Amino acid sequence: LGQRQRLSLAVAMVHRPEMLILDEPTSGVDPIARDRFWQMMIDLSRRDRVTIFVSTHFMNEAERCDRISL
Repeated sequence: LGQRQRLSLAVAMVHRPEMLILDEPTSGVDPIARDRFWQMMIDLSRRDRVTIFVSTHFMNEAERCDRISL
């Protein structure tokens, strides 16, 4: 499932969007793949200036975000 999530992210990034909206992007992904996925999200946000909206029920993932809405 981690490969599928990475492929979905790659497909979403083909057109270099200014904003991504991700619904439970790491659901069903193992912890190592989850950390790699979040590092990619941080890189996209910081380096490529992509705004990323994420819905998640994992509070440890929400802590990685700049802003949180409950």
